Amino acid sequence: MTLTVLCDPSRSAGGHALVRVDGGAELPDEVTVSVFETYSERWLAPSAQDGPAGISVGAPNWQAGRHQFGPYRVQRRDGGAEIAIGPEIVNKIEGYTQVRIVAGPVEGQLFWPNDIEPLDLARQRIGLQVARKTATSASEPALRRPDAAEANPPPLPPEVPMAEQDSAGIAAPDPRRRRWLWLVLALALVLLLALLGLGYSRYLQQQWPFSAAVETPPAPEPTPEPTPTPAAATPPPQADPCTPEALGALGDITAITRAAGACGQRVGRDQMLVFVETAAQSGDAAALLLFGTLYDAAVTDPTVETQLGLSFADAPAQAADYYSRARAAGSAEATGRLTAVCARLRAAEDTLSRGALDDFCR
Repeated sequence: MTLTVLCDPSRSAGGHALVRVDGGAELPDEVTVSVFETYSERWLAPSAQDGPAGISVGAPNWQAGRHQFGPYRVQRRDGGAEIAIGPEIVNKIEGYTQVRIVAGPVEGQLFWPNDIEPLDLARQRIGLQVARKTATSASEPALRRPDAAEANPPPLPPEVPMAEQDSAGIAAPDPRRRRWLWLVLALALVLLLALLGLGYSRYLQQQWPFSAAVETPPAPEPTPEPTPTPAAATPPPQADPCTPEALGALGDITAITRAAGACGQRVGRDQMLVFVETAAQSGDAAALLLFGTLYDAAVTDPTVETQLGLSFADAPAQAADYYSRARAAGSAEATGRLTAVCARLRAAEDTLSRGALDDFCR
């Protein structure tokens, strides 16, 4: 049997895909789907970045424990089976990511197609409206007819009689204008002579008497510069204890959690998840116990979940896995937590809970 991932033609807004199993007619009517990234060797699971948008790709979506999405209904078509998956899986996987998909009893390895787009919520919330140009009424004339005022333009003004001209065809100058012109020129000449006389008199005043000696004023004595006061020594700046580097240097996840609680909202839930994952991969018992708490809805961590807002959906099977690993790493508190989760698993009917009961509660 061959397993492929195709675009869902019935969901044009994106965020949906079809998992097709050729020759999978013997699949049950409902199956669960798990996605495993072969490069990082982690499973796709609900993460702290899940929100109303539902579009979040990256490391927080991939966990060490296997998560089963669904169950999904199996559609029989063209001799095979198709499973329609939604944004809970499609929105979290980047194109060309090499994954292994497990659909019920069938699994296959492939590169995630790049033409499957995430859900476009903006296009769902608001519809695009196209403005249509209304047709011109057939009764409206193509050209506007000129009215009577435009058809009959106003008459031209009467011709102004031209001035008398001399024999050369040039109008004779007015004698009164010539007299005013000579008067203006005479006034301008008088004003110019007055300005020249005023300037010359100022020049003579500056040069008189010619034999007077010019005294040079004594040079001022230099003023001694004040002795500079030594600046007070500035204490070195204190290192910020809330940076990721400062928190990561603490090493112990218990100390990191206590310091992150003191920093408040300056430490994001994504950064806190990185600290917990790193410590859990090294086998830290406190980190494994904290991972089980994040999957256990019956227990709440006051700092990580309540203050920082880092929490997962309730998954008793995942919580039992981490509690069992924390107990093996030396956590005394994990024993009581595992006992309480196992009691919840015994009352469950699904296959995942039954498998976790056999693996961790015997």
